Amino acid sequence: MKTVSTFTRRFLADDSGATALEYALLIGILSLGVIVGVTGMGRRTTDVWNIVVNEVENS
Repeated sequence: MKTVSTFTRRFLADDSGATALEYALLIGILSLGVIVGVTGMGRRTTDVWNIVVNEVENS
């Protein structure tokens, strides 16, 4: 029983790998922001090009 409690105590006290997890979360959040931004810009760019095409066709 002492071995399990020792292992648990050491496991909870060990913070190696925490930095890698923090960087992974940071990269994930930044990637999500980039995807949302590019998607929004892509839709707006498509709308602008459609307006330009319509204006050129109607002139």
